[in-house]
Amino acid sequence: EAERQEQEAAAARARAAAATPIDYSKLGNYAGGISTAISMAGNVPYCWGGTSPSTGFDCSGFVQYCLGLSARTTSAQQALGTHRYDVANAPAGALYFYGDEYSPYHVAISLGNNSAVQALNPSDGIQVVNNANLEPSFYVVIGQ
Repeated sequence: EAERQEQEAAAARARAAAATPIDYSKLGNYAGGISTAISMAGNVPYCWGGTSPSTGFDCSGFVQYCLGLSARTTSAQQALGTHRYDVANAPAGALYFYGDEYSPYHVAISLGNNSAVQALNPSDGIQVVNNANLEPSFYVVIGQ
């Protein structure tokens, strides 16, 4: 079991390293949060209700921690800005949401270039993924 987990973690780190490079000079207030989020890919586990890198994160706890938000739940986070639907154009630092507009079931941090970093589930943990694998329903630019 430990060997399998290490192989999965190594694969996640490889996917994160192969992701399109990000120009951190263009990320504004969220540059540090995005960098923190990426550093956790393949290194921190998924944990339902989790809010700490020492124990793991669920999706909304991950977003809250990395971006320094007070909003804890996906429902509260989707209210932080106007819902936008051109998901392929979401800028780095935007929040991607999955599911119904009024009660989304998942949230991730956009990296731009149609990719995101997210706490997926106990099997996959935190990963950088392309939206072709999991298409968001809408996104929010915090405060806009």
